[in-house]
Amino acid sequence: MSHERTDTVPTEVDTVPLCPVQDCDLAVDVILRSSDGERFGAHSLNLQQYSDGFPIAESVTLDGADENQPILSEDAETLRLMLHFMHHTRQPDLNSLEFKTLASLAEGVEKYFIYSAMGLCYVYMKLAVDKYPLEVLSYSIKHDYPELINNAAPLTVGISASEIEAEAARANLHDSFSLTWASAFYHFFHCFRFGLTIRIVSLSRALVRSSTVRNPASTKCWLSTT
Repeated sequence: MSHERTDTVPTEVDTVPLCPVQDCDLAVDVILRSSDGERFGAHSLNLQQYSDGFPIAESVTLDGADENQPILSEDAETLRLMLHFMHHTRQPDLNSLEFKTLASLAEGVEKYFIYSAMGLCYVYMKLAVDKYPLEVLSYSIKHDYPELINNAAPLTVGISASEIEAEAARANLHDSFSLTWASAFYHFFHCFRFGLTIRIVSLSRALVRSSTVRNPASTKCWLSTT
């Protein structure tokens, strides 16, 4: 009687993915899956310590292959960066990120309340306002950053209404986006008009003073010819 040897190959579910943070020696007790299918090892204690309620219910679905692996709505690059911010280590350099990745990270750290990254993402989103005013406006409205709203709103003056509506729908802001945008826009132009009026009056007065320097011996302007 012969016995056939069968070798089993470990499946993806059988293997435990490593933590994406280099040289991390903490035990992996949570496996997270990004929206594009990449699996990451994580640590429940870090998730609790560095964020509030990570992951939250609306960002997670359950993979039928393994109910212990929550699938997040963030892609692999965003999730990798977020996990770095939940370690006691040197944080990633955001200066080299493409804006799409930066915006995704900024949204993710706000959603999961990863406080160690929220302030830094805000700074970099603010630096991007000149190039991506509509996306920065959307971010600032959604997460209540009034100063950034006032900076971004005027820069969207050349953007079509359809683009603004599309961004509001993408960010799930709808009416609140339009109302906040209109309010910030009105505030900007009101201040601009007031400031412009003051400058025009001051300039006019200066011009009047310079053009009415008269010859003491004559009532005619010294610049005029007799």
